[in-house]
Amino acid sequence: MKKKEFRENKKLMIINGYTSDKKIVVGGVFSVYSSLTGLPLEDIINILYKNDMIIDWLDFYNQAMKEGWKPDRTIIKIKGALEDSFGLIYSREVIKRLKFCLNCRNKNKSGKY
Repeated sequence: MKKKEFRENKKLMIINGYTSDKKIVVGGVFSVYSSLTGLPLEDIINILYKNDMIIDWLDFYNQAMKEGWKPDRTIIKIKGALEDSFGLIYSREVIKRLKFCLNCRNKNKSGKY
């Protein structure tokens, strides 16, 4: 197997940045989640949170779209997992911010402001 092919088949999480309170923002979580059948998303969220990490939800959403998930299904999955992990208020805030980022991106693509 070529080196390039080997890397393409690996499921890796990467550091996408840091929050203002020094938590690590992790990307690549969707590919790990989708490859670990049977492990609920809320368990991944909790494991990362216990290690001072949070998921880059925009990256998660984008990866889900590339894998053929429907936008509504993706939002519902994220919302449910966050509600189970942190409660309704936290979940609503994350979804609100994610939708804001998606709307901004869509406006920029269309050339409208």
